[in-house]
Amino acid sequence: MLNYAYAVLIAQTQIRLIAEGYDPTIGIMHEKRALRGINPGFALDHMEPMRPVVDRAVLQLIDSVTLTGADFAIQHDGVCRMNPELARRVAQLALERCEVPPLPEKMAWRCH
Repeated sequence: MLNYAYAVLIAQTQIRLIAEGYDPTIGIMHEKRALRGINPGFALDHMEPMRPVVDRAVLQLIDSVTLTGADFAIQHDGVCRMNPELARRVAQLALERCEVPPLPEKMAWRCH
């Protein structure tokens, strides 16, 4: 559930960075780490402060609902997936709780 919420947050962060004219691949702390064939280093750096918010939202969800086996499916390769309804709920939580903070106007690596 956390990984899914983080994926929603990183996607939202990358969209926001690109819309504001930044290159999400030029990172500081996550500079050399590839994520599914791309390196969204700056997006990962920028979302870092929001991780505790995502953690709290997911933990509150787990604490407030009773999850059952029907909420998950285990694939033949052992991968555990959330059902679509639970996935939508986790994604909505991440989007509601994690307003991606605006960037300062003067950043050296802003794309034009």
